[in-house]
Amino acid sequence: ARLIKRCHLVISCLGNRQGEDKVLKRGTGTLIEAMQMAGVGRMAMLSCVGVRDSDAQLRKQGWQGWVYSMLFSSVLGEEMQDLAAAEVICQAPRKGPEVASVVVRASDLSDEKGHGKYCLASADGMVGGNVTREDVASFMVSLMTDTQHDGTAVSIGCELAPGEAGVAVVPRDGSE
Repeated sequence: ARLIKRCHLVISCLGNRQGEDKVLKRGTGTLIEAMQMAGVGRMAMLSCVGVRDSDAQLRKQGWQGWVYSMLFSSVLGEEMQDLAAAEVICQAPRKGPEVASVVVRASDLSDEKGHGKYCLASADGMVGGNVTREDVASFMVSLMTDTQHDGTAVSIGCELAPGEAGVAVVPRDGSE
């Protein structure tokens, strides 16, 4: 807790390594407890499109999305279950000091240079496929002051081509 005492936002990019103990659920719970002890009130947790209610969103990305969806539910099933459990912990009501949290579900991550442009959508919306790690990081840092996504899971992907389905960004109060 002392390491994050002066922070305004904790960005969690925890991840599992295949074949090793699962750390996401336990690690997310530990982070939130430390945040409460240190008085840090904001958290952004990195997740991915395809977790929990965003599985249909993944399949909207064409045949590649269908392939990822099948991989997530079979070969990577345990990892995805741990990630889903971490999302639940991140967004669950809790005793003690409030921690406002946003689950950021990235589409297929790219190592290219950031473009400074990306799409955001709720699980029933649509985002483009590849998104740069730099753009995801930039969005997550913006959550230090941007509170409109608090308490939600928001997907992030590359910009959609003209004429593709519109983006439905979830307002803070959950209304459309």
